[in-house]
Amino acid sequence: MLCAIPMEIANRELDAGLYLALHFAKRGLPTIFGERMVSRYVQGANAPVIYIDIEQYAPINKKVLSDGGYVLNCNPEGFAFVKNAKFISTFDNIRGAVSDLCLWGDKQLEVVKKYLPEDMGDTLRVVGHPTFDLVNKRFIPYYRNESIVDSYGEDYILINTNFGVGNHAMGYANYTKMMKKMDEWKVFDDPDHIRHREKKGLYQEQAIGEFVRLVKQLSKNDPHRKVVLRPHPAENKDFYRQHFRDCPNVFVVSHGSVREWIATARAVIHHDCTTSIEALLMGKQVIQYRPVFDEKFIDPLLVSFGMVAENADQVEEFVQMQEMPLDIVDKQHELLRPFLANVTGSASERLGDMAKQYSAGTSESWIPEPLGLWGQIKCWRKHLSKVIRAKQPGRNGKKVSYALSKFPRLPLEVVQKKVEKLRAVEPSMPSVSIEQLALNTFLMRPID
Repeated sequence: MLCAIPMEIANRELDAGLYLALHFAKRGLPTIFGERMVSRYVQGANAPVIYIDIEQYAPINKKVLSDGGYVLNCNPEGFAFVKNAKFISTFDNIRGAVSDLCLWGDKQLEVVKKYLPEDMGDTLRVVGHPTFDLVNKRFIPYYRNESIVDSYGEDYILINTNFGVGNHAMGYANYTKMMKKMDEWKVFDDPDHIRHREKKGLYQEQAIGEFVRLVKQLSKNDPHRKVVLRPHPAENKDFYRQHFRDCPNVFVVSHGSVREWIATARAVIHHDCTTSIEALLMGKQVIQYRPVFDEKFIDPLLVSFGMVAENADQVEEFVQMQEMPLDIVDKQHELLRPFLANVTGSASERLGDMAKQYSAGTSESWIPEPLGLWGQIKCWRKHLSKVIRAKQPGRNGKKVSYALSKFPRLPLEVVQKKVEKLRAVEPSMPSVSIEQLALNTFLMRPID
């Protein structure tokens, strides 16, 4: 049976998607993966597929089930459910339209069980999430990027910001208007949620100011060490570039996977960001910087990772330590275990076994064909239109630029190179062929 992995943000999802597709291939299953055309293919399949649902969009799920397929929901915001039960309401959209709700850990299972209708209880599975399968020291060679090393060395300080409310690329009010139009995100119509986000925006503006001051102090006190600030994809990067234009050793970057930057960093600084977990599991020194701190506006789990610094001087002291003390590392691994099943096993292995079980006894898989000439032209025309419109000044240009940055053009050779690097780290993975079906949409098949 064909597996389908749709993706929204390439930098966040591509590596994990390829790894999961390799696990499907290991079980003899082909996979279509990539941007929006994956869902288009699935909707037109009229054949059973195993669909990895990331958006809780009922029409596609129902179509998959009506064709005799299976829907495995792998929500990319698994930590949010522990902090804010309102996010669980997104699962109501797919009530009766999902085969399995694949949760990140036992804690999420406890919370979700309290809020979901009883008739959805049988769909709950603790799996972990594929994106965290690769957060392991053994995958550092996969993420090592020689162009980063050539430009920044292997001793830079990496600062990851996650202030998408206080510094949104589109302006948070405009982003909210966009989200309100989507049936699966009705939480943005909730008055309590709106008020909370407004207050959170003010809190984040305070934190942003303190992070700017931290970066300038690090830059001034150690001018020979590079400081790399990597904003969340939703943030306005130009805001930071303006503030650091007079700091020659400070770089605001957005290209590449964040894990490529973690892999060769000396230390990783965050406020409340999932990169803290990624850096911890990759064996890096992690610093949780909290110059301002209000439990109402932070993720209570994510602020638990790293050595806590309340001012810039403490950050500088920690940076000089080279590594985190082992007792702190061990305690934080134990703290993470109930929230993330990946700590004790592979989500991709579990999902691969589920897919294999669902596909048992089925006839030969439906294999999608590449788009014809006219279909390819339409894809390219839409992409090039975005590229042009993203250069427009004002709100519309920012909106299109934001959408385009989530999944820029992905050449076939880049995908092939990533697959070979994954197989080099994990030689037990099968040989596969990769075919480009459309712009940013690909088919992986195991080679017998």
